[in-house]
Amino acid sequence: MVPRLEPDGLRRIREFMQAHIDGFASLEEAAAAVARYLLYRPRPAKPRGLKRNLRAGADGCLYWHWDSAFIIGTKRPDVAAQSERIRSAARRIRVPVLMLRGQISDVVSRDGFLSELFRTVAVSESAWSGRRRCCRRANAAPPGENADKPMVRAEKPPMLIR
Repeated sequence: MVPRLEPDGLRRIREFMQAHIDGFASLEEAAAAVARYLLYRPRPAKPRGLKRNLRAGADGCLYWHWDSAFIIGTKRPDVAAQSERIRSAARRIRVPVLMLRGQISDVVSRDGFLSELFRTVAVSESAWSGRRRCCRRANAAPPGENADKPMVRAEKPPMLIR
């Protein structure tokens, strides 16, 4: 959780989800959609990991397992209010905070995530004198992620804010 989410990244996720609100005819079709969305990742030879994220409908189509009302807007969260709640909670933090950001994330910006945290958390200082490091190839957990082959491999220790 971060105090500020990037609107362009949120829009990209929402557009991907809205584009497939009517479901998929097959697991392969779903895998192709995910591959178009996650261009930087090699497509798995077997898309069976996606089964965890899809549910078969009465019509035989495969649907993402979350509530479509969240995607189409009837239950969409108020991002500004949510961000303010996170900022409010962060202001009360009085212990060291470990902040990780995926290098490829377009939802949490490279420049914004630490600067927002430094402005919000009262007891923050950089363990690396302001240098920012990222875990290579990390972003939000994509559909069909293989738990046996974790995507995040920290090449350098993560940033410690204290």
